[in-house]
Amino acid sequence: MTTLVQDFRLALRKLGRRPGFAALAVLTLALGIGANTAIFSVVHAVLLAPLPYPDADRLVQVWNKYPLMNLPQASVSVPDYLDRRSGVESFEESALYYYDSFNLADAGPPERVIALAACFRPAWRASRLDPMTALRDE
Repeated sequence: MTTLVQDFRLALRKLGRRPGFAALAVLTLALGIGANTAIFSVVHAVLLAPLPYPDADRLVQVWNKYPLMNLPQASVSVPDYLDRRSGVESFEESALYYYDSFNLADAGPPERVIALAACFRPAWRASRLDPMTALRDE
């Protein structure tokens, strides 16, 4: 422990003799720590934090895969959805959804908006959300 204290005192003395180098070292450490904190915050929010739904670990998303057409993630068609809904008993609820875009116009110029449409069984039933809460949160 004494050698650690001696090494720390020596480092402080040497940094005190060269204040420009000391400022550059402190700035480099500050930038590194700040960048690391920012990246971890993004990773935590996107990958590590649980989804804001009850039983979020039970939610799944199903895609079609067409390797001959080079489509690793293709949307599910209505007949496929109906077949899966009737044939698979391991899902408690299911919902079919798709993204679409619309022009929203008022007195000013039109604005392109992206919308999510849920079909057949509402998505909020599958996620156990109140529909009005789901709409307010987005």
